[in-house]
Amino acid sequence: MKDEVLIKGRIRLPRLLEKLSSADAAAEFVKDGMTVGMSGFTLAGGAKSVPHAIARRANSDDFKITLLTGASLGNEVDSALTKAGVMARRSPFQTDRTLRDAINRGEVMYFDISLKSDIWNRKHRSSPGSSGLSCQRAGQCAYTAAGCKMNRIFSTFI
Repeated sequence: MKDEVLIKGRIRLPRLLEKLSSADAAAEFVKDGMTVGMSGFTLAGGAKSVPHAIARRANSDDFKITLLTGASLGNEVDSALTKAGVMARRSPFQTDRTLRDAINRGEVMYFDISLKSDIWNRKHRSSPGSSGLSCQRAGQCAYTAAGCKMNRIFSTFI
């Protein structure tokens, strides 16, 4: 009850109040094959309730998502989603051992973008070593040639 009062006190536009829902209700909007975006940068900025509701839902529904985040979500979220078998693809950054093992087994496709990279603003690269980019799936790399268009590779990923 106290949390509900705090949340409602922070929303100033009344018509947005009717969009509030529980984490479990929000997880029902996630469908098979969707790309889901979440905030990130460890526990300080990561999503807390909805990812766990998505993982719980996977116990009864068979679906896979592509998960894109601002940075890492912290081990708790990545681990829960991986153990639930929900993730087909993950990007741009992760630190969880459970997820890393699933990536190395080829169960989850992973597209890594260095936190120092400005890949979103560049269209071409001159060499693979300068890209800040790699794609891992069963030992294969999606960086196909020097100077290729990064948006083509990323589009292939998602």
